[in-house]
Amino acid sequence: MSTTRAQRGLKYKGTGYYWTKEGEKVKGDFKISYKTHFVGGSIIKHYVDNKKVGRVGISNLQSLIINNDSFIVGHNFTLDSWASYDFDILEVSDTGKINLYIHRRKVKQGSGPNSIPIGYLNYSFVISNDKGKTFKVIATKKQFEEYFIPMISDNKKLLDRIQEMKKKEWLDNLPFLIQDFNNS
Repeated sequence: MSTTRAQRGLKYKGTGYYWTKEGEKVKGDFKISYKTHFVGGSIIKHYVDNKKVGRVGISNLQSLIINNDSFIVGHNFTLDSWASYDFDILEVSDTGKINLYIHRRKVKQGSGPNSIPIGYLNYSFVISNDKGKTFKVIATKKQFEEYFIPMISDNKKLLDRIQEMKKKEWLDNLPFLIQDFNNS
């Protein structure tokens, strides 16, 4: 995963298709708007021949391909004490024994009582080692220790490498650690 992909803007658009849970393939142009958790997650708009068809119901979505990027629907995951999702879209970053996903959301922040809130994009890593049945967010060192370390406990070489790292480097290196684990 490259840093530029992880730090994409508040909207993402392109051509592609999605699969419904019933197995129907739907083609077109799509625009994802990343929203705050108060809105309930991302919004996907569907266009055909530059005309808006409507919104794609995330609850009916199996997977989505836009340009060269793949997305799935993650279920029942908590990012922090403020943001919990019954479901939302996750970008697929790496697949294997551990799947790595990226969840994006809009965050608003103001600098004072009379300031205008500024929206910016926040992203979190989400992992699954059981083919998407459960999703665990890795956004803190505690979550890294609680969820990721047990998943790789059989790989002594990788565990030793992690022990040599400073804890503040863990999250930045998570995509590379997962890639190395999946390739071992």
